[in-house]
Amino acid sequence: MSPWRLATPARYWIAVGIIALTTVVRWFLLPVLGPEYPYAGFFVPVIAIAWIGGLGPALLGVGLGMISADFFFMVPQYRFSVPNTHDLLATVVFVFIGTAAGAMSEAYRRALDSAERAYRLSAQQQAELQQIYASTPIGLGFLDENLRYLRVNDALAAFNGLPADQHPGRHISEILSAETIEKLMPHLVEVLTTQQPLTNVEFQGPRAPGSEELRHVRASFYPVQLGELRGLHGVVEDITAEKKAQEELKRVETQLRHAVKMEAVGRLAGGVAHDFNNLLMVISSYTELLLQQLEGETGHAKKLRAIAGAAQRAARLTRELLAFSRKQAMQVQVVEIDPLVQNFEHLLRGALREDIDFFLETDGKGARIKIDPSQFEHVLLNLTVNARDAMPNGGRFEIHTGLRKFDCEEMRSVFSIPPGEYVEISLSDSGCGMSPEAQTKIFDPFFSTKEQGQGTGLGLAMVYGIVKQSGGYIEVQSVENQGTSFRIWLPTTTALSSQVAVPIARPCKGSGTILVVEDESALRQAISESLTALGYRVLEAADGVEALTIIERNGSVIDLVLTDAVMPNMGGLDLIQRVRASHPQIKTMLMSGYANSASPTTISEEGGAGLIFLQKPFAQAELAKAVRQVLFTSLPV
Repeated sequence: MSPWRLATPARYWIAVGIIALTTVVRWFLLPVLGPEYPYAGFFVPVIAIAWIGGLGPALLGVGLGMISADFFFMVPQYRFSVPNTHDLLATVVFVFIGTAAGAMSEAYRRALDSAERAYRLSAQQQAELQQIYASTPIGLGFLDENLRYLRVNDALAAFNGLPADQHPGRHISEILSAETIEKLMPHLVEVLTTQQPLTNVEFQGPRAPGSEELRHVRASFYPVQLGELRGLHGVVEDITAEKKAQEELKRVETQLRHAVKMEAVGRLAGGVAHDFNNLLMVISSYTELLLQQLEGETGHAKKLRAIAGAAQRAARLTRELLAFSRKQAMQVQVVEIDPLVQNFEHLLRGALREDIDFFLETDGKGARIKIDPSQFEHVLLNLTVNARDAMPNGGRFEIHTGLRKFDCEEMRSVFSIPPGEYVEISLSDSGCGMSPEAQTKIFDPFFSTKEQGQGTGLGLAMVYGIVKQSGGYIEVQSVENQGTSFRIWLPTTTALSSQVAVPIARPCKGSGTILVVEDESALRQAISESLTALGYRVLEAADGVEALTIIERNGSVIDLVLTDAVMPNMGGLDLIQRVRASHPQIKTMLMSGYANSASPTTISEEGGAGLIFLQKPFAQAELAKAVRQVLFTSLPV
């Protein structure tokens, strides 16, 4: 019976019982033992009481033993008396032994209680540590100096694809792949040799169980020495998700930088093209007027034609800049992709040399898109010419069309394609390819991979702008000396194919009164003189407010309002709406060199589907044709 496990009352009652039993036994042995040794037979029971009960019961046993011995066994018997020296000495020895035994038992009992509490605490802490060790999501493992597993937690076991109880005693080469051992071994040997920890080592591997995907791992190794046992402790963390998140963040940052760069360059290009168009209009208009006036003077006419040619080349550059900045006017139609591309086949074959094999495959399955066919022609032709120039020694050029459906957002290198159905057009060549650095700049204005003087650097910028303005996406993939592939995605539409109205041919000369509204005075005067030369009577206004004042005074004689789109005080579309509301008999026409505020969508929504739009700079013949179309045809205006 363990003394520290008995309740306090029980220990004292046991002490009383033992002394009572000892007294009875001593009483029966009195004839044998005699009164000379009154405490004979009490020493062992008192020591037993001390062992069982501790100090308190021992003192109680000592007291009861003294009373029993004095009353029953000391002479005179059956009464309490002061003992003689012999009995007094025996009493002192009995008290000392009983008290000492009780004190030692109490001390031992308390020591055992303390040890048990410490044991229970240690067991609890060990259980908690074991729970933490087993449940931690980070892989933990112990290896001896021979690189054999001593212990692993569940996370590392799951990471290795083998149950934890199958690791101990096995060498790491029996668990891990050869490629992982090759990456790990130098680090493990270094820790065992230097006895210095090695932290935050990152590498790829091993592959996930049942997968070919290489995981990203961050590991730390710490030397361990417990007596004669030497080894190391490894901490392994799967950071594949973290790496993917970092790559995703990097991709999003790349997309954002690309979008911001293209938007900023586009704004700059559009602004420059707008101002430049106005200047070109002044130059080209007066050049045409002078050519008409100096028709018989060959010397002056030759110089003027050179000026007109330079103005036309400059106008093409501004159109390309406007296309890149997505601010050009587009005549959007609903067309079926396969017939559209097939119609351009002859043109594209003509742009290639005979040593280039051309292959066209159309599989759009009847899909329709909204696009300006003439602008789309520029896209295909420009990419075809670039492919031709990339294959100076011949090669193969392929165009494929197909239908793609993205159920979720499609992540590309520098953009994301929203879910939906798209027509995919791919154009691939077997040419010289491009470096990764060139691919990041390929759509920038004035960037070219061709030799100096062989390109303006605006062709692919124009392609990018047309595709983006059509609501699509374009991507380049290229490998040096292997070829280049451009892929274009354009959203499909369920609208019916457009019917294009064919304008009626009319003589250039005409009659009537036209109000020209333009804030640039030099350009306004040039347009007015061109219209005057065509036979029209011209009124002029510097902005929309002045134009309304003139219309109120001369509304009955004005046949047409030709207005710029972007002006101070009142824009061209606002002016057209007011004119139609107050004077519906007056025809209207819009012009601009900066079509951001006169996009096809804006024109169709605010100005009406039949509104004629002139993109600056335009020639006198274009102006004459457009004016005749508005004034003398039945097209809606």
